[in-house]
Formats: sequence, structure tokens, C-alpha cells
Amino acid sequence: RTTRELIITEKGKLFLEVSKDIITRWYNLLKSLDEEVNIGSGSIYISSSSAIGDFITTDIVHQFLQEYQIICVNYSIRNKFINLAKESLDLYISNLYIPTTKFIIREELINLTSQIVASPEYLIKHSTPHKISDLERHNCITHQHAQYPNIWRFEDGELIEIHSNLLHNTLSNIVKAAKSGLGLALVPKLYIQQELSNQELCVVLPELVSYEFKIYIYYNASKHRKSFISMFLDFLKKRVTDLIEINR
Repeated sequence: RTTRELIITEKGKLFLEVSKDIITRWYNLLKSLDEEVNIGSGSIYISSSSAIGDFITTDIVHQFLQEYQIICVNYSIRNKFINLAKESLDLYISNLYIPTTKFIIREELINLTSQIVASPEYLIKHSTPHKISDLERHNCITHQHAQYPNIWRFEDGELIEIHSNLLHNTLSNIVKAAKSGLGLALVPKLYIQQELSNQELCVVLPELVSYEFKIYIYYNASKHRKSFISMFLDFLKKRVTDLIEINR
């Protein structure tokens, strides 16, 4: 330093460069911590009906926690609609269509295509139906909670009254019953990719497709929802979309 100018020394240059690096790393550290704070730590309470939980939601919850271990998920399977506020639930994912209030939002997550399937053994024993009217002479395994348990509806407007000696309250048990050769079943194709691949089940009357199996998300309409709940919603939608694309 002189009366005319100020010149940085070699040691000063080294100090400046190292300081810049330290300051940059410090700010990056603070930023990453802020992002974790914004994500939030704590618990998210999720419930799902077995119709989607057994096949989709449970795996997605596990995948979510692999990426966001700071979050604690309290997850349960329930087949009856729950009062979200009363039971402190953040999300309910279900195939049940429930009337909502201004405090609860219902959002359609996915509309799954369903087809009629049966085991090869059942078809050998009872013959393969070739037209929709043939279903009248077959035993059809059905769901207890379907809006019309004894009617199957299809996208072209066709419907038929079915006959059943077995009603289950979960899709997983309907699939098991069909694999055991107890009758025909109308189930989402997404849920039985492995059974179709292994030829444990066969599609019957492939031209008949039902679009009546919808999955909904229910959640509180609060503007102050924790950010990681929105993160899980985004994660869920993305994974479900990816799953549909993979199995097309």
C-alpha cells in the first residue's frame, strides 16, 4: 500500500480465492438446509383402500421414503371412508366415490381399464365364452363394494347381469379366487400383469373393456398444508403415470 495505490499481494490473492470457495460452500450448505426445512420433518398420515394399496400405493410409499428419509409416514389400509379431520389423516386414496364438502377435495388419480379373466383350468372345464351372453352360464366372482355387484358394464355401453357364488371385499382375493379356477373375474389389467405373463390367468372376451374402476385422492382443502404432503402427491401422480406407461 502506498499513498497512490493499493495492490493485492500474492498471499492476499491466495486468501481471496480460498475465501471465495469457503463462502460459496457455506451459502450452498445454508441453501440445502433451507430446502430440508421447507420440506419439513415430521409425519404424514396416509390411508388407502386395499383395492389400490395392495397393488400400487404401498410400493409407492416405500419408494417415496427411499428418497425422503427425513419424513415419517404413518400408513394404513382401510376399506371404509374416514373423516380426515377427525382421524388427523392427510390423505385417503381409494376407489370409493365419496361426496365431499368444501373442506375436503376429491381428485381423480387414475381410471383403470378392467377386463374379464379366468384360469386356463377353469376355461378347460367350463369352456371359453365367445360372446357377452355366454357369461350368463358362468360363475363370476364379484366385489362386495361394487355399486352394482351383480352387473358388469363395459365401455361400449353393453352390460350384463352376472351370477356369482362368491363375493369378496378385496381385489387381491378376487384375483386369488380366479387363479384357483373358481370363476371369471373383472379386474384391472394393471393388477394382473404377472399372472397374465405366467399364464396363470387368461383374458376372456378381450373386446370387452370396462372403465368403471376409478381411483380417487381425498385430502383437506387447507391452504396451510405441509409442503411434503404436496411433494408426496406429486410423487404419487408421477409414479402412477409411469406405471401406466410401462404396462401399456
